[in-house]
Amino acid sequence: MALINPKDLYAHAMQEGYTVGAFNVANLEMPQAFTTAAVHLCMKED
Repeated sequence: MALINPKDLYAHAMQEGYTVGAFNVANLEMPQAFTTAAVHLCMKED
């Protein structure tokens, strides 16, 4: 994944209608839990 300017990232997100998440994590299990929760939420919507 390439590094980009946050301003460009936010502008693209606004144009395309999506959000950019920012999470503070203390260990490797936390991002795994965020991802698992997001997958379960997306499955409920289908």
